[in-house]
Amino acid sequence: VTETDDLEGRILAEHQVPRIDQESLQLILGRFLGPIEQVPPKYSALKKDGQPMYHWARQGREIALAPRRVEIYSMDLVSLKEDYIELEVRCSKGTYMRSLARDIGQMLGCGGTLAGLVRKAVGGFNLNEALPLDSMERTVIGSHLIDIDRALSFIPQRELTEGEYQRAVQGNILPETESEDGPHFLRLRYQGRLVAIAQRCRGSIRPQCVFPRQSV
Repeated sequence: VTETDDLEGRILAEHQVPRIDQESLQLILGRFLGPIEQVPPKYSALKKDGQPMYHWARQGREIALAPRRVEIYSMDLVSLKEDYIELEVRCSKGTYMRSLARDIGQMLGCGGTLAGLVRKAVGGFNLNEALPLDSMERTVIGSHLIDIDRALSFIPQRELTEGEYQRAVQGNILPETESEDGPHFLRLRYQGRLVAIAQRCRGSIRPQCVFPRQSV
């Protein structure tokens, strides 16, 4: 058990690891599937009184952290050794893998800490598309640039009529046509291309950033 919930932190406690069989482990992992309440690590970027939690932790200030609702969509066992478990996890944003390792260890009765983490995908982007730092040359980067519409695909879209398009490219306000509880920001698209990013505001759609045709 470490102060930071990973191997970089000061060791707080060490316990004998019990014999773990795959069947028992799967039962424990199953308890973390779905929506769960998770306490973030005290060394995190979450803010308290305008400062990240790691600032207060380094000051030696103990602050009680409230659990946060996150969701674990799936958790597959990759490898099981005497004192090491490797998992592949699909989860919601805001989930801390350090907290997950800590909590699984607690449930096993020996404690646990995160030994390593590989982020394999974020949204529609995956590790196979990433470039190693030592290959970051202009010619290499140019062939791997991502279309801006795809890069912003996490923002819901709205297809424009011709009249709406003419207004949007000039930065003019569009009338609201969707429910008030819809997304706060929208991608405005016309004839298969991204036109602007807009914000919902008091029953209207306000273009905040308009993209010239050659940039799309």
